Amino acid sequence: MVDQACQDIISSLNSAFALTVFTAIFNSVFSIVAVVGNIIVLIAIWQTPSLQKPSIILLSGLALADAGVGLVVQPVYTSIHALIATNHTDICFLVTFYNVSSSFLSGISVATVAALSIDRFLALHLSLRYEEIVTITKAKTSLVLIWIGVGGLVCVWFKSYHAYLVVACTFLSVCSGLICFAYVQIYLVVRRQKAKINLQLQNSPQNMTEKIKTALQTFILVLAFSLFSAPYLCVMITIQIFQPQKIHCLALDCSVSIVLTNSSINPILYCWRNEKMRGAVKKVVRVLWKRLSRGFEAETGQV
Repeated sequence: MVDQACQDIISSLNSAFALTVFTAIFNSVFSIVAVVGNIIVLIAIWQTPSLQKPSIILLSGLALADAGVGLVVQPVYTSIHALIATNHTDICFLVTFYNVSSSFLSGISVATVAALSIDRFLALHLSLRYEEIVTITKAKTSLVLIWIGVGGLVCVWFKSYHAYLVVACTFLSVCSGLICFAYVQIYLVVRRQKAKINLQLQNSPQNMTEKIKTALQTFILVLAFSLFSAPYLCVMITIQIFQPQKIHCLALDCSVSIVLTNSSINPILYCWRNEKMRGAVKKVVRVLWKRLSRGFEAETGQV
C-alpha cells in the first residue's frame, strides 16, 4: 500500500515536468540559505556569553533542527525531484527516507517551539524566581529529551504506520495545546501587569519589559511556523476528505516546499527584534567574510 502511494505521487509529479524542475531548483537554493543562516546563528550563540540563556539555548535547538532540514531534508527532496525529472522512478526508498527525516526534524521543531512558549510563560509567571528555577542546564536537558523522544516517536513508523499516525497526531495535539495554553497565560499576565501599572501610574520594571519583548519574539516564531505549515495542513485535510487526485499531489508538493522554506526564514526572525542576536550575527558574518576574502586573495596571488 505504501509502495502504491509512492508510485502514485511519482506518477503525478512526472506528469508535471516544469513544476518538478522548479521545485528542485527552489529547494536547492533555500537548502543553502537554511544551512548557512542557521549555522551562523549557532556560532553567534556559542561565541556570545550574554546570549547563553535558557530561552536562547532552546532557540539554538530550533536552529540546529532547521540546519538539519537544509542539510538533509531539502537535498533529499531535491534529489527526488531531479530523479523524477530524468525519468528515474525506482526511488521509493529515497521517498521513505525523506518522510522519516522530515518527520523527525519537524517533530523536533514543533516540540522546541512548545518548549520556548512554556519558557516565556514561566519567565513572566515566576518573575524573579525564573532565573533560579529555569537554568541553562535544564534547558539543555530539555533539548536532549526532545531529540530522544521525537526519535522514539519516529521509530514507531517502522513498526506500524497506522500506529505512527495516531502517536504523531497525539503528539501534535499536545504540543499545540501547550503553545495555546502558554500564550493565553502570557496574555493574561501582560494584561494584569498593564492594569497594575495604570493603577500605580508608574513605568513597567525593566526586567518585565524585557520578558514581554522576548515573549513577543517567540510568538512571531510560532506565527511564522503556523503560516508556513497552514497550506500543507489544508492540503492534507482535503486529501483525507476527498478522493486524492493529481491536483492534490501537485498542491501537496508545493505546500511541502513552503513548509521547508520556514527553516530559511527563521534566522531572519531570530535577529529581527533581538538586538543582541543581530549584533552577534553581524560580528560572525564580518569575521567569516574577512577570512573568505583573505583566502581568495591568497589563491589569486598564487596564480
